[in-house]
Amino acid sequence: MAHAPFFLRLILSLALAWLVVPAAQAQAPGPYEGEVEVASQSDADRAAALPQALAQVLAKSGVSAQSGRDADAARLLQQYRYRQDAQTVDGVPVRRLYLIARFDAAAIQRLLDGSGAVVVAPPRVQPILWLAIDDGSGARIVSQDAAAAVLPLTTRAGQRGLRLRLPAWDAQDQSILYARDLAGEETYAVDTATRRYGGPALVGWLRREASGWVADWRLREGESEIARWQSRDLQAAAVLAAGADGAVDALARRRNEVVLTGAAGRYRVVVQGLIGGADYARVLDALRRQSIVRAVEPRALEGDRLEMDLDLGAGVESLLLLLEGGVLETVAVGDAGTPTVLALRR
Repeated sequence: MAHAPFFLRLILSLALAWLVVPAAQAQAPGPYEGEVEVASQSDADRAAALPQALAQVLAKSGVSAQSGRDADAARLLQQYRYRQDAQTVDGVPVRRLYLIARFDAAAIQRLLDGSGAVVVAPPRVQPILWLAIDDGSGARIVSQDAAAAVLPLTTRAGQRGLRLRLPAWDAQDQSILYARDLAGEETYAVDTATRRYGGPALVGWLRREASGWVADWRLREGESEIARWQSRDLQAAAVLAAGADGAVDALARRRNEVVLTGAAGRYRVVVQGLIGGADYARVLDALRRQSIVRAVEPRALEGDRLEMDLDLGAGVESLLLLLEGGVLETVAVGDAGTPTVLALRR
């Protein structure tokens, strides 16, 4: 691979600031898991951290952190594990210990049902990451093959309930997007490349300066900019983690503005533009990842059209809001006697 030496240097430099445990132990917390730094593996430290871990889980569903502190976290605990990593602080290695607590999914749902909170769209989108990194030897775009280079970013995002995807960066991507496109105000190439993957895009330009590392970040969805921010630090790992924090915070602000409305029930939906089995799987995955979709019942598959009934926890208009910027785009909004028509983006 032509760019391998660059990313090997980058990964080694980041490792000095972010030494992680083996991948099997460093998996991002799941939807019913929270991760909290603890001083030790003692019963007392674990008990003190559980309410914070539960608050993280509830926050992923739009419920305030205070609800987690008020609940009996120990009673809802299902299992727990620990992970370690090490970071350098002022040049000194510091080892950190984290508790990862998994809570009972059914109990969490009952707690959410009884919370009285307004139902809002949760942060279940999976942004594609377009990140160019320049360590002084030229900028390169991070691909799936170089995932270790952005582990501080993807780990931090996972801790806060957000999954980031990395591009294939194959010939198709390279024909559309260049590293320099991520440095300024260019939007057409970024938006065009993003449509292949669907969902919003986290766009970053990370480079080394005399004072340390600096990154400019943009969060885009469709052809609109949701937010932009900048992060600086002596350590590249801290700058990357700040990118994840900014993305999660921006999506949370956007989520809280979209209150789900409309009557719950069964709605007929048609998706057009399918070519084969892979497209069928993409459609089902996109729908089942939405918080208000309680069940998907395919009815007919004819040519490039898939017809199905959806059991929704809110109106079909709310579903269309949640799907904005993803792999499914709205063609026509239906009513009681007419199906809603969607199209699969290419």
